[in-house]
Amino acid sequence: LSDKITVEQASLLVNFSYTYFLKYFKQTLGMTFTDYVIHRRIKYAERLLLTEDLSIAQIAEQVGLPNISHFYKLFKRIHHCSPKSFKDTIHGRSG
Repeated sequence: LSDKITVEQASLLVNFSYTYFLKYFKQTLGMTFTDYVIHRRIKYAERLLLTEDLSIAQIAEQVGLPNISHFYKLFKRIHHCSPKSFKDTIHGRSG
């Protein structure tokens, strides 16, 4: 997940055309390929936040979202809080 993942690469990997891959993926998983990759990256970030002693920037880099503001935006879209707030809440800490 830390590497850039493109639709082109994924469709070639499964030997589907670009268009068919996108349609099949969404029909099968109920979300777009891009949304799926984002979801997986944020799930991986959750695990790192809870199990590793890394900075938010290090976690963002490790999950393939090296632009930290973009990472925060995507994390907040899913969790409605910042990565730090998520970690503090899970560990029972306040602010």
